[in-house]
Amino acid sequence: STDPALAARFRAVAAASPTWQNRVAAPFLLKPPRYRAGTLERIRAPILFTLASGDVEVSADFIRSLARRTPQALVREYPAGHFDMYHGGVFEQVVADQVAFLREALL
Repeated sequence: STDPALAARFRAVAAASPTWQNRVAAPFLLKPPRYRAGTLERIRAPILFTLASGDVEVSADFIRSLARRTPQALVREYPAGHFDMYHGGVFEQVVADQVAFLREALL
């Protein structure tokens, strides 16, 4: 990431993971993965979307519009940015919600 606000987090990851590199392959930048129309509608299993309402990397509106396409979708939103979902209290809440969803869906 080139976001200066994330510099400290990326330094911490790099320090704890000596083989990790903050890189992506060039083909990803030239042709990033995209949602294929109709894919979500074919899924019959319950789906949980964990959505950071302040995400600037992924459009929250787009994810909400996808979730509305299937009745088995559940959307949980968090007042956070994209990378906040992986750290601290937001991370703990996301994980708790994911575990609760899996318990409900699988039992």
